[in-house]
Amino acid sequence: MALKISLWIAVIVSFIHGMVTLSKFYNCISHSELFLLVFLRVLGTFIIFFASGLGIYFFLKQQIPSRVKRPVSSKMDYVLPSISPTSAVIADRAEIKEKLPEADETKASAEALAMTIRTMLAQE
Repeated sequence: MALKISLWIAVIVSFIHGMVTLSKFYNCISHSELFLLVFLRVLGTFIIFFASGLGIYFFLKQQIPSRVKRPVSSKMDYVLPSISPTSAVIADRAEIKEKLPEADETKASAEALAMTIRTMLAQE
C-alpha cells in the first residue's frame, strides 16, 4: 500500500514539475534541449519523491509498532476440588443443616449452588 501511495505521489508531483518546466522554458531554448531538460527534471523529481515517500514509510513503521501482542495468562483463578459437583452439593447441604439454623438454609444453599455452577463452568 505504501509503495502505491509513494508511486502516485511521485508521478503526480513529477508531472506537475514537468509541465511547469515546459511552460517556463518553451520559448527560451530549442525543442531538443527542452525535451532533455523536461525529461531530466521529471526523472529527478520522481526519484526524489518516490525515495522520500518510502523512506518516511519505513521510518514510521520502525518507530510505531503495528500490533502489540499480549501475553497469554496461564494463571488459574482457583483450584478445583477433587470431588464431583453433585457429591459436593450433597456434602455441603449436610454440613449446612448441621451448622446453621433453618432461616439461613436458603442463603447457604444458594452459595453452594453458586460454587457448584462455578466448578462446572471451570471444568468445561
